[in-house]
Amino acid sequence: MSIFKKIKRALLFPLIGIIFASSALIPSTPVYAEPVQNPETEVTTTTTTENTTEQSGNTSNTSQTQTTTEAITQEPENTEKTDEKESEEGTTCYSQVGGLGWLICPIMSFLSRAVDTIYGLIEDFLILEPISTEEDSPIFTIWLYARNITNIFFIIFLMVVIYSQVTGFGISNYGIKKALPRLIISVILVNLSYLICVLAVDVSNIVGHSLHDFLIGVADSAASSSQLGEGVTVSFYNVFTTIAVGGVIGALAIGLSGGFLALLLAIIPVILGGIVAVAIGLVTVSLRHAVIILLVTISPLAFVAYLLPNTEKWYKKWVGLFSQMLFFYPMFSLLFGVSRVASGILIGSADSMLGIILGLAVQVLPLIFAIKMMKMSGTILGSISKTLGRIEDKANAGVRAYTEPGRELARAKQLAKGMKKPFNPLSGTSWRAAAHKRNANLQHLQNQADSTVSDLTSEQLNALRMNKRIIGYDKNNQPIYTQRPAHRSNKYMDAESAARDANLRKQVSDLAVENTYSTLGDYLKDNKIQGRANRNSSQMGGHYLNLRTQLEAKVHNDEADERFYNETIIKAAERDIETGELKNKELYEKYVKGALGGDGYNINQATAEGRRLAEQAAMNVIGNAYSHSDAQRAQNVKRFEAYMDRQVTKEVVRQYEDMIKYDNIDGIIAAHNILAMRGDYDKITEHMTDYMNKGKIKLTEDAANRLAMNFLSMKDKDPDLARLGKFMNMETWAYTDGKRHTQEITMEQYLTGVIDNDRDIDYKTKINVASGLEGTKLTGIDRTFYGSLDNILGQITEDKYTVEEAVAMRKKIEKALAPQQISALPTFASGSEQIHSMAGHMFGVKWDSNKGEYVDNINNGKKSAFQQEVDRQVADYVVETYTGGLTPRNLIDMKTDTWLALKARLKYNTGLDLSDPKQAAEAEEQAKLKLRSLFSRQIEKLSSNNMNIDTMKLSIRKDLGID
Repeated sequence: MSIFKKIKRALLFPLIGIIFASSALIPSTPVYAEPVQNPETEVTTTTTTENTTEQSGNTSNTSQTQTTTEAITQEPENTEKTDEKESEEGTTCYSQVGGLGWLICPIMSFLSRAVDTIYGLIEDFLILEPISTEEDSPIFTIWLYARNITNIFFIIFLMVVIYSQVTGFGISNYGIKKALPRLIISVILVNLSYLICVLAVDVSNIVGHSLHDFLIGVADSAASSSQLGEGVTVSFYNVFTTIAVGGVIGALAIGLSGGFLALLLAIIPVILGGIVAVAIGLVTVSLRHAVIILLVTISPLAFVAYLLPNTEKWYKKWVGLFSQMLFFYPMFSLLFGVSRVASGILIGSADSMLGIILGLAVQVLPLIFAIKMMKMSGTILGSISKTLGRIEDKANAGVRAYTEPGRELARAKQLAKGMKKPFNPLSGTSWRAAAHKRNANLQHLQNQADSTVSDLTSEQLNALRMNKRIIGYDKNNQPIYTQRPAHRSNKYMDAESAARDANLRKQVSDLAVENTYSTLGDYLKDNKIQGRANRNSSQMGGHYLNLRTQLEAKVHNDEADERFYNETIIKAAERDIETGELKNKELYEKYVKGALGGDGYNINQATAEGRRLAEQAAMNVIGNAYSHSDAQRAQNVKRFEAYMDRQVTKEVVRQYEDMIKYDNIDGIIAAHNILAMRGDYDKITEHMTDYMNKGKIKLTEDAANRLAMNFLSMKDKDPDLARLGKFMNMETWAYTDGKRHTQEITMEQYLTGVIDNDRDIDYKTKINVASGLEGTKLTGIDRTFYGSLDNILGQITEDKYTVEEAVAMRKKIEKALAPQQISALPTFASGSEQIHSMAGHMFGVKWDSNKGEYVDNINNGKKSAFQQEVDRQVADYVVETYTGGLTPRNLIDMKTDTWLALKARLKYNTGLDLSDPKQAAEAEEQAKLKLRSLFSRQIEKLSSNNMNIDTMKLSIRKDLGID
């Protein structure tokens, strides 16, 4: 930053403030200033004696005495005496300044004292204490080491000279004669270098101090001759009146600046910048001591560098740096002293306000120039000062960046406040507001005028484009065109038609280019075009993919935003089940009612009808959120389905497990739909059993409702899952009605109908597996229906139930299934998976496709003793229930697969080893006898009714002994 910019920055706001304050504080009546005392002189002023100035020999250590003024307590006649005295004494501070004397004179005095205070602070660093010549001085000790090292160099050089003189090798005689004077001078200077440096430091201190004292003396003499700072104080009433009168203009100045805060924020950067600048200056000057001491200690080395031409440059650098360090103090004193003299001259001879302000400003300039002097280029202090200066600039920029927004905000607030109030001619804020309003109004009128001109121009131009002209406007301000277009087109029509023709051709060519570059590779290949375009065409595919990727990301981000909004509205609409009160009234008021729009403003909610209308309007908002949410979810489910449908079942199950892990209901439902389509209902029940038993599904929540609807859609293929959906709906109703208190719903509750906790110890679910399957058709079941049912029955374990309890529950379920199984078995195709799974479930056997027969599924070594016993008792119960429920017609319609499964169960019940042929034959006979016994009633009825039993399978007739 240049010195002129720093001067401008440092003086801009103080000068503006002085000008505004000066214009604001001009009194209507004469006001006399208090005496202004020069900090370097002793001045005593009274109303009866003349001023006496005593100055000591050392003006830098002058003292001040207290001014004694008796006129402040005298009658008005004393004031008249003071006026007479003032006119007799010549030019005073007040006589020069006039009504502003009470303000300008103290300011001048303050700035003088401030400058001297800062000078005194800096002077402590500038005056270097006399360097001690005592032998125990640290500086002298270090100098001795440097001198001794230097003398060694002299001895070596003399030995070289002697060797060269004796042998003729080395330095020539001419070289010796030329070097000897330098050697002698160097030896003298090296050994006297300490004294030389000490004397130079003392001379610098003496000259600097003397210059300061001399110039301050000149300034004090000028002040004494012009009686600068002399005046008489006035009463408090006069001062108050002056401030009150000037306060009107002062208020105008503050208002025009944007208020006190804006004015303060404008001055803060200047003040802080000045503080930082002075601090940096003090740091830089303080380093001068260290540099001078270092230069003194290495002075022998510097003087020995003078000896040789190649090292003389280091000697010159040392001399230059040492001179700059010493010369700085006298120049600094001269700068401060001259500024004091110049300020006194300007103030004493000023005949206008501008001269006084310049006199005040001159006293600030030394600080700025002093800081500039510190930045001595080419020296260590210069580099340090420049580095610190860059830090200062960054600090000042940071302060301005921090305060500027606050200043602009304060100005805007002040302007807004002024625009709300009526115009007050004594308020600066009102003037700013009035100016802003006027500018805004003029700008609006200008915009409207520009818009009107533009519209009229376009209207007339459009007429020309149709080969017409507007010849005027009628009383309704409608344009009047010529009666008919001219017979020959004008230039505007020609230009328009040519432009439209070119535009249409451009659109055609644009589309042609777009189509070409959409298939650039094929275009280049078909036309055998070689070159860089081939490489670009391969890159375009990647660019296109990047574009689509970003577009797809935007779509998902928009969907996430929409989902977040809908979920917020739905959450805001949640109500307490017991009281019906809103759970989130704040959200409801803010987002639901806030979205009513015009409906909300037009409804008078103070009436019952108005509240009803408001409720309906709110329902529209909430319903809209539900509708959009459902649409989004349906779309998500379709996307998951589209992806999963392309995967193998094993991968679908893995993804299904991931969806369960992260509670993604959309993904769970999509997996259900894909698995159901592939006939894997048992996998659905297996995973849902674990998921529900962990308490993941809670009644009234969206997940429970959606899963219930999903299960209900499986009623034909898997009735137990469909009844699970019905069970969830029934329990939701019971929970909302307050009959049930447990929100978590589990598969075990569905199986048993019991909630295992203290809150619902006496509560029974509306339906369970047994009651739910009762009367349910099984003719359309999927092959995995019984696998799904077995997963649910797997909840019956020995750690929770006894054999008797387990058998009792299973018997209820089998009893509910028996009629539907009797009806369904004849409908299945022989050898189908449905008939094998149903018959196997009923009789505890399993179809072995390798052997072509049913094998035991109870005593297979994979089940515990508890499971085997339960399955055995249930299988025996099913055999009795099934055979007892068959009619003769059912017996005739029985499929061979069912018969073989039943007979296999009876064979395994014999306990014989079927792997042994003999025991197998024995078991076969025992099974036949058992079958005749079980179907004796149906056989007897067939015989008595003479029914045609020829339709029965031959194997069944043989087993029953019917010939």
